[in-house]
Amino acid sequence: PLTVDSPRGTPFSAHMEGRVSDGILFSTVRASGHSVTRSQDLVDASAESYVKLTLQLSGTGVLTQDDRTALLSPGDIVLYDTSRPYTLAFADDLAAVVVMFPHRMINIDATILRGLTAVRIPGDQGFARAVGHFLAGLASALPTLDEATGVQVTHNTMDLIATMVGQELRDAPWSDPHAELMFR
Repeated sequence: PLTVDSPRGTPFSAHMEGRVSDGILFSTVRASGHSVTRSQDLVDASAESYVKLTLQLSGTGVLTQDDRTALLSPGDIVLYDTSRPYTLAFADDLAAVVVMFPHRMINIDATILRGLTAVRIPGDQGFARAVGHFLAGLASALPTLDEATGVQVTHNTMDLIATMVGQELRDAPWSDPHAELMFR
């Protein structure tokens, strides 16, 4: 659950398409400018925690979580955790691919993953660029796949995401040496 607000009292409009495959939600979002907030009350009322990955396709956005802010441009990727409050703000129209999955699907300790939430992963370089291109293509293809193929693609996608996250964690400056040692 989220609360949605439109800037300057303008009407909010959105179109979402998606598919749940093996407990993982893949969706494409196209929306007018807005902000979403996941408050502590909404976190407390939720039964399960998820990690969300957003690939910004068009427009710009700002994600704030854990006292960090990520400025997102087209191609950028960001992770956030539904077990803690966050806000997302988009001044203008946007398009994005969102992958929402249970923590257990990424096989990285939640306290270690916390070091990467609300951190912009540039989508114009390295492995993140390849993952971004793959996710952008997958968003339109996934609804056309049969169930068995969809599940296999879902697991392959999670492997790619986990690999990208692992690489980002290896390359990230660590503020907590104990967390870095635990990750290694």
